[in-house]
This record gives sequence, structure tokens and C-alpha cells, in this order.
Amino acid sequence: MKALPPPVEDQARKAASIHAGILSLGFTPLEDTHRSKEPIGVQCPMGHVFRRSFQYLSKSQVCPECLREQEVLRRQAALELRIHDTGMHITEPVVPKATMVQLRCANGHAFRRKIHHIMHEQVVREGSPPVLRYLQA
Repeated sequence: MKALPPPVEDQARKAASIHAGILSLGFTPLEDTHRSKEPIGVQCPMGHVFRRSFQYLSKSQVCPECLREQEVLRRQAALELRIHDTGMHITEPVVPKATMVQLRCANGHAFRRKIHHIMHEQVVREGSPPVLRYLQA
């Protein structure tokens, strides 16, 4: 025998509860649902719009775009820290999933390096300009 759908009042009460729950997490629901596992459009306090279920939001409480932006900032800060003592600086913002970065040395020379190489090489000064050398294992 087929189960009957819940009464309209129950659906409205569940939808209101999910709506309030999403608001309590700091997100703005852009649509209503009475199913906690159904993805719906939500907006984070920074204005990013994405689709997630209330069940997922209540566990993670994270906007995927804000998470990506934090990762980019963390990555750029790590790169800047890594090259700080060399006199080089990053000349363009690091973007998500970037593999290369534009650098400028103290003498004004611009060049590109793989981010992986910068993070896994030892920075050594041998005269001018600074030279990157692989770590000796």
C-alpha cells in the first residue's frame, strides 16, 4: 500500500522550520522546501549563492565560495612568507587552482615560477638575484 503524503500543514511547518534553521546558520534561503535532504538555493553573508540541502548545511556550515577564497588567501600568504627573505615579491594575485605565479626580483626582473617549486625548494641567496635550489634530502 502506498504511503499518503503528509498533510499540507505538516509540510508548511517543516518548511518554516528548515527556513528558520537556515537563517540561524547565517545563510539566507532563496527558496522553500519541506525536505531537509533536498538541495535549495541559499546565499551566504558575503553574497555568494549556491545550492545545498539543509542537512548538509547543518553539518558543514560553510559556503563553498568563501572556503575557496580563504584557501587562496592562505596559499598567497604561504607563498609570500616563503619568498619574503629573497627580496622577491608576487606581482599578481594568486587565483584558485593556479599552478604558476608571477614574481619580481629586487632588480626588477619579472618571471613566472610554478607554485609547487616555490613551496618545495630551498631559497638560497647567491649574490644577486636570489636563486631557488631544491632541498637536498
